[in-house]
Amino acid sequence: MLTVEQNEELTQIGPGTPMGELLRRYWYPIAFEQDFDSVPSKSVRLLSEDWTLYKTPSGKYGIIAEKCAHRSASLTYGVVHEDGIRCGYHGWKWDFDGTCVEQPAESGLGLGGLGGQRLVREVQHHGERQPADQRAHTCPPPVILAGVD
Repeated sequence: MLTVEQNEELTQIGPGTPMGELLRRYWYPIAFEQDFDSVPSKSVRLLSEDWTLYKTPSGKYGIIAEKCAHRSASLTYGVVHEDGIRCGYHGWKWDFDGTCVEQPAESGLGLGGLGGQRLVREVQHHGERQPADQRAHTCPPPVILAGVD
């Protein structure tokens, strides 16, 4: 029989927990290609964290922490651009590396003033890897987009 402490250690999968750190080393299928036929982005929950998964007009996939670092608006309702996603609330634009590249109507505030968004290391689409940020301490596990042929 497990003690309460052992049970907590084995069942908690959030960031910074022993099992969470272990499980973030593996690949997870989280979406189907047809999920993006009608909308360019969707919310996904992965290992106790909320993410926005999106597809650009050219077919490149990206994933980023769901809440915008500026006002915590959901990036799932943002505007997808060829080079990233723009928050629908104040228009801040985040690139594939999780860096804020545009801050409309913000005078005197340097780009990236809030630091980077958390994002995945890479997204695999039918075996083709698309590299992104390599900061392992801020990244969730890699993900796989599954296609139905």
